[in-house]
Amino acid sequence: MNFKIFQPPDRNFWVCRAERGRHFGHFMKHNLIAMSHFDKVADIPTKDREATQERLQRYINTTKIKKKTASTYINQTLHFIFDAKIGDLVITIDHDTIGIGKITSNAYFEKKRLYIKSSVRGKDLDLEMESYLRRDVNWVGFVHRYLLPHKLQKAISSQLTFFSLNERENEIYSLISPFVYKSDHLFTNLNITKKTDISAYHYQLLTNTVLKCEFLAKQLPELKNIKSEAELQKAFENFCRNDKSKTSLKAEFSSPGWTGFDVFLVLAGAGVFMQFFCNALAGGKTKLTITKEQGVDFSSESNGLLESDAVKYITKNSTDVALKHIDAWLLKDNPQALQDQLQLRDPGTNVDSKLLEDTKKPSKNDK
Repeated sequence: MNFKIFQPPDRNFWVCRAERGRHFGHFMKHNLIAMSHFDKVADIPTKDREATQERLQRYINTTKIKKKTASTYINQTLHFIFDAKIGDLVITIDHDTIGIGKITSNAYFEKKRLYIKSSVRGKDLDLEMESYLRRDVNWVGFVHRYLLPHKLQKAISSQLTFFSLNERENEIYSLISPFVYKSDHLFTNLNITKKTDISAYHYQLLTNTVLKCEFLAKQLPELKNIKSEAELQKAFENFCRNDKSKTSLKAEFSSPGWTGFDVFLVLAGAGVFMQFFCNALAGGKTKLTITKEQGVDFSSESNGLLESDAVKYITKNSTDVALKHIDAWLLKDNPQALQDQLQLRDPGTNVDSKLLEDTKKPSKNDK
């Protein structure tokens, strides 16, 4: 099995609704996002926040738009123009699909109608979109809404046209890779696809396997002379009892559903954690890659735990006897059975992380 740890840059996350999905096709074909709240304004300045706010307020004063609604419209427009940055990720929503893209231009006002071809009841039609306030976007992937973690589904259900999704950062990155490393934290999001009930035993086994891997990643240098599985188990129990574990569990207890773990680790420790975790769940040959958006920092390939490059990297002075005890202890409860019992799925195939490189795509509207 192949596993990747994705290291994302600092960026913001936004949702831009497409008029209840009506303009989803326009967004995709023309590689953009757009808003229509102020289409009747002759022109919207996009360089100065204060000037923009004053211009929008002057227009509002000539309408019968309610004060609360007007404030919402203005705030969303200011977020769209000034707070969203080139390189930020944006999500747009159709009835059963979400598109994920990277913003590639500054905001611009273009009073030009856009069209897409569509067939309705056997007739070919040109569907029109106005929405003149726009930003260019590089669409990098699509995901069915039913595959989204529940909290992310709930977050994108807001009826606002343009809003921040920063609080759901980890859930978004889980669509790119099941393992994300950021700010000394390794986040995992595993998709449980089993459609029948999950036994408490197998869920406890998954949790215990994660804790074992954290313990090994953090304590491995101190275990180089371990002489038995019993000695190893005692050290593990002391580790957990003394609150040395920094793993937190964020789970959706549903089947199918999602389960997530947040482990505090330095990067080298994250690599070792993943090598143990891959071996425990997959067994046999595994490949681990720790990747940045512009290159690979570390790669490990293994035909078994004792041959793991990641483990050898951090345990240069460990004995084979110690590693054999560690291997046997980790696999003692047969965590490989979790693959069959929980039917864990790697969701990181929906979006190509290479397309999310922290680089600026030239745009005719980016001035």
